[in-house]
Amino acid sequence: MSRHFKGKKAIFFIGPPGSGKDTQTNLLEEKLGFYKFITGDEGLRYISEHMDDPFTAKQKENYDSGLLYDPEWLVERVQKGKAVELLKGGYRGVIFSGSPRTLYEAERLPEILGDIIGKENVITVVIEVDEEELRKRAKDRLVCDKDENHTFSIRLDGVKLGDVCPEGDGRLGRKSLDEEIDTRLRQYEERTRPGIDYLKKNGKVVFIDGNPAPDKVGENIDEALKKEGFL
Repeated sequence: MSRHFKGKKAIFFIGPPGSGKDTQTNLLEEKLGFYKFITGDEGLRYISEHMDDPFTAKQKENYDSGLLYDPEWLVERVQKGKAVELLKGGYRGVIFSGSPRTLYEAERLPEILGDIIGKENVITVVIEVDEEELRKRAKDRLVCDKDENHTFSIRLDGVKLGDVCPEGDGRLGRKSLDEEIDTRLRQYEERTRPGIDYLKKNGKVVFIDGNPAPDKVGENIDEALKKEGFL
């Protein structure tokens, strides 16, 4: 192992839409000093710089339609190089929020990083939430009209429709989520679940009940990561 990667770690966070991945990874990012790798953002950044490539341009269509990026494009052109660059740099580790989302990613990305920083330094956290609760959370969610990664809960964050986004200069509004949540839940079961099954057999995975309040979920995540030597 190169001195650049000694002591570096990678944590993958997987969960269905509305499971609280962003909330929990935000807390860990601040606590650990890791880089939070948001696949959607990193993909869009790459797309904006490579729109002359037809394969890359197609990924923008997928994103706008609520579909997942092509996994081969995502791993080879977005995740692999960026993650190595971050780990070689000043970051102590990388937290992947919402990845791996497909079996293709699960078979390749953790192994790529494991070869670099040691497989014992790679872990996956799976947040599990009942479907009824996920649908309730989707209806309770407001999204910034300037940055859709800024999402807030009416119930938990004390915000209301039309408020100024607490993290930017946009306004909070609703998205038409009924059809989107159906699509995303279906994709999670069809495309992400097989990857979780693969990681259970071939990597280090912890499962967290995401139904309780966020602070309780966070406590349980901390406890699990401490037990595995990641905190």
